[in-house]
Order: sequence, then C-alpha cells, then structure tokens
Amino acid sequence: MSKTYGFRLGENDDDLEKILGPMTGRDRSFYIKTAIRFYAACGEKIDSMADEIKEIRALLESGDLTTAVKDEGPSRKGSEEVAKKLNAEKMLRESVFDIINMGK
Repeated sequence: MSKTYGFRLGENDDDLEKILGPMTGRDRSFYIKTAIRFYAACGEKIDSMADEIKEIRALLESGDLTTAVKDEGPSRKGSEEVAKKLNAEKMLRESVFDIINMGK
C-alpha cells in the first residue's frame, strides 16, 4: 500500500530549499525518508549527547573537571611523575575542549 505525505516550505525554510531544491522528486523523497528514519533512530541519542557536551563544557569553563585517577595514597613516585600527571590532565582538558568546539 502506497501513501503520499507532503509539506510546504515556509518563509524561514531557506536552508531546506538549498538542500532539497537541486534534487529530483525521487531523490528528494528518498532523502526525506532517510532523514526521518535517522532522526527516529538517533534523535534521542543526539539530544542526550548534546546535553552531556553542555555539562562537560560547563565543567571545563569552571575548571571543575578532575582526573579519573584514583587516590593511590602516599606515592613513591617523584615530582617528575606528578608533573606528568598534571600535564596529562591539562592535555585532556584542552583536547576535550577542542573537540567540543569543533562544531562552532
């Protein structure tokens, strides 16, 4: 059984016109169906990831992001080892911040 669904582009839908305009009817139909299936399957996951990124960004900006290294009690390691851990934490913060900002 075949059904047809349609919609009209409004005044603020220039972005959709740029995407859909150059396509043929069959290509446009396939694109829209694929986009709806993708959103149905992944929409909640994407929203959840966006929320987590906001939380990480807030932690980075406030400086509250701590390392996941467990407290091992008194250490026999020298100050060089401590400096390496601090440097690794700084690199982790900067890397996460860079990844988050890629979309901007």
